[in-house]
Amino acid sequence: MKKTFLIVCIVSAFLFSVMGSAYAAETLSLLTWKGYAPKNLV
Repeated sequence: MKKTFLIVCIVSAFLFSVMGSAYAAETLSLLTWKGYAPKNLV
């Protein structure tokens, strides 16, 4: 039971970190490069 809970926590943390980093990258791209750089550079 304890091992299963630990595995579920690790998998959940990994999924949230991947989703969070993708969202943060999009937000950062919008904040820093929106309208300033050509599309092929972004």
